[in-house]
Amino acid sequence: CFVFRKDMFGVHFASPENAAEKGLSSKQKVLVAIVIATMVFWMSKPLHGISENIVTLVAVAAMFAIGFLKLSDYDCIDIGTLVFLSAAYAIGGSLTASGIASQTFVALNIGFPSDFSIPFVLLVVVSSMALHLILGSNTTTLSIAIPAFISLCGNTISPTILTLLVYMSLIPHHVLPFHCVGMAIGVGNGYFKAKMVAKVGLIMTILIFIAILLIYIPWWRTLGQIPPINF
Repeated sequence: CFVFRKDMFGVHFASPENAAEKGLSSKQKVLVAIVIATMVFWMSKPLHGISENIVTLVAVAAMFAIGFLKLSDYDCIDIGTLVFLSAAYAIGGSLTASGIASQTFVALNIGFPSDFSIPFVLLVVVSSMALHLILGSNTTTLSIAIPAFISLCGNTISPTILTLLVYMSLIPHHVLPFHCVGMAIGVGNGYFKAKMVAKVGLIMTILIFIAILLIYIPWWRTLGQIPPINF
């Protein structure tokens, strides 16, 4: 709201015609139940061993059965985005398996402090962001950065905290539309312009540093997951 305060000034949001209606319809309740069941089966795969693909197919079939999906909805599928996602997953796995990812981080090993300190945290955050700016996709960057950082710095802090540190450095970080699938879809469909992504992205980049240093690190320290940080 602060970043786009001028853009939002004088904007009035119209209420939907059915705003007076409360609650969900019977079909919507069934749909919510299908979505929740799908997520539960995804998360509990180690217990039942059913493939996520099978669960997804069953869920889609159920949505067709209740009439929520129709064959005409096929035209709404964004093939370009699916290709982009497929490439994002494939690039990360390929670079990691071929050893290119680890070689990319060899130079960083020279400058990493041997103890958990503010310079160590800043170097991890900045390196993650720099890699994200080059590769674009969150998925691709995470699949490369997390294994590489654990290999280089796994003895400094726990792999779990290191993973969370990289994750928090990347997920809110998107300066250009292709840095986030949702942003790319929004710009591609004309809902907003790329400069709006950059406008909020630069502010978010600053907030990431503030959040990690003032919120996450103190919280992890309170939980006893990290040692006292050196300045």
